[in-house]
Amino acid sequence: EDCYSFAYPFKACACRCRTSSAALYRLVSSSDQFCYGVLNTDIYLKTPKSALIVSAPGESCSEACQRNRFESCVEIHFSEINSCGVLSIHFPCASKCEFAPNGFAHPGYDVEQARCYKARSRAYFSCFTKAKTMKRLCPCQ
Repeated sequence: EDCYSFAYPFKACACRCRTSSAALYRLVSSSDQFCYGVLNTDIYLKTPKSALIVSAPGESCSEACQRNRFESCVEIHFSEINSCGVLSIHFPCASKCEFAPNGFAHPGYDVEQARCYKARSRAYFSCFTKAKTMKRLCPCQ
């Protein structure tokens, strides 16, 4: 079976790397990459009918996904893209990326501070939050 045909990135990565999803989670939570060096977006973007969308400043991920003709923002996928490595692919934040001090509008890029922010924990992931200076990176399906 083609490892990219799975509906969820972790299943694709497990197929590709021949490891368990528990091991993959530990790698994701401790590193900007998983699946032995494959960027999260490499796996995610090959998932059928999925895309990472950059919101407009002040726009929620739900709004950004709908504006780009996707059915919805998929909150469970935030953990896969909540890293400085992935954010720096989509925003100019190579050396200015850190954990967000607070709030739920992350992961994303603050246009006023020219800085990327990732969420401190899964508890902060939300498809509906928006902040006027934040461009969010949104997992859409």
